[in-house]
Amino acid sequence: MPDPLLFLSAHLPVERSRQAGHKTAWRNLCWLAERHPVHLIAFRAEGDRDESLAPLRKVCARLEIIDVSRINRLTGLLARPNLPLVVAARSCQRVSSIVTEWSRNSQYCRVHFEWSQMVQYAALLSMDLVRTLYVHDVLSQWASRKSKGVVGLFWHLEALRTRAWEHKAYLSCTRLYVPSEKDKSLIAVLDSDLNGRCSVLPLHIDFYRPLRPRSYDGPIRILFWGALGRPENAEAARWLCTQVLPRLRASKTSFTMIIAGSNPPADILTHRGFDCVVTGFVEDPAEEFGRSHIALAPLFQGAGVKVKVLECLSAGLPVLTTAIGSEGIEAREDQGLLTLPENPDAFVSMINQLAADRSNLARLGLSALEWGRGYQKDSRSTLFF
Repeated sequence: MPDPLLFLSAHLPVERSRQAGHKTAWRNLCWLAERHPVHLIAFRAEGDRDESLAPLRKVCARLEIIDVSRINRLTGLLARPNLPLVVAARSCQRVSSIVTEWSRNSQYCRVHFEWSQMVQYAALLSMDLVRTLYVHDVLSQWASRKSKGVVGLFWHLEALRTRAWEHKAYLSCTRLYVPSEKDKSLIAVLDSDLNGRCSVLPLHIDFYRPLRPRSYDGPIRILFWGALGRPENAEAARWLCTQVLPRLRASKTSFTMIIAGSNPPADILTHRGFDCVVTGFVEDPAEEFGRSHIALAPLFQGAGVKVKVLECLSAGLPVLTTAIGSEGIEAREDQGLLTLPENPDAFVSMINQLAADRSNLARLGLSALEWGRGYQKDSRSTLFF
């Protein structure tokens, strides 16, 4: 029997999660379990408490789940002030104790870290282990994008501190995997030695392709897709409702805007009307994708590749987004990825142009669908390094 592998995850790997990162973690876990007995230690956030652990018990030879709460996040921040905030929030004495105990009693061949925060536990393990890391987000970029307004200086300093921590953490790993070439270039800037250790392994995405040809008759259907419990998605949906929706209503375009995603904030619900539908959780996203014509993703914060944009393109929807929404996605404008200024008039103008030229809209949709077919290939041999 092959030696076991220790898998440390900052979030719960879930096959059918509402969170893209959780699904990617599940895919990586399953791929690695094809070759090694996997011992999993994973944090579970409040929103994942209802997820069944039965699938993980089938895949893993050993399993330990650590529930996250505000109290133990705060405990981590107070106990490890030397760490960046986003890393210290996953600092846990119980995890340290389990890692120490398991490594003492098991002959691990390798440790895999899912999310950069988990590399903080590397110091508890033998230096002889192969150490691999899936970098979902470059944390210093995430922090730097929060450096606006009155608290901007704090986040600027936090980004510098996080960058220094990442440099050391990444160099301690044998191999790193990133979702895109953009993320690979960000990591290579930290240290030239990291370029050769880094491989692109695309994120897992769900494919919501239409079951029948999309009809382009009648009012244009505009889709916003994203879990609205996440601040960056709620901010984007709020901007659409307050800035774009009134301008569209003042234009001559006949439309319906769909705000689709779980946990919509109360203020977004107030914008529901005859031409604006706020769905909440969608049981069958493929139906909503199949009836829509354009996707909007006006994102103003966050780091990493935006899975919601990938999913919309792969469903055959041209996506109107911002520079943050399109980063790391190697689709062109003629393949349906339209990057616009952070200006509501620019979004309304493009919506009106596409609505007025349905043949061009249909052509962009087919190009996006074709691009999506080639996006995700089976790269398990890369992860098995």
